[in-house]
Amino acid sequence: MRNFYHEIEVRFEKMSELSTRILGNSILFIAVLGIVVAWTILVMSGQENIIDKIRDCFIAVSFLSFFLVQRALNKYNRAINVKLSELVRADDKADNGLINVEEKSHREIDALANELHAAAGGTKNNA
Repeated sequence: MRNFYHEIEVRFEKMSELSTRILGNSILFIAVLGIVVAWTILVMSGQENIIDKIRDCFIAVSFLSFFLVQRALNKYNRAINVKLSELVRADDKADNGLINVEEKSHREIDALANELHAAAGGTKNNA
């Protein structure tokens, strides 16, 4: 049962990483923007009342905002990883094995966090 759960976790992480890269892609944003513009034109030319049109425009803006936020978060996270990698690389006492820790699974990161916390004299983290 544990192996089955671990396999599901690994596959979910791969799917999550792929979807994050795809949703933050500028080409996808341009495609979605085109779809939303076409959809907005159709909505505005329709026979619905003004309240429904305004609601639909808000939905379109929210939909586009998701892609913009995803892109910004991807950039911010990558920048943080680069900065932290540089700090780890610059410190002689630091473990260089942690430079690419973001590529590890959640389980591996949790285990590393527990080891570091225990080494610092803390208790085990069960997150």
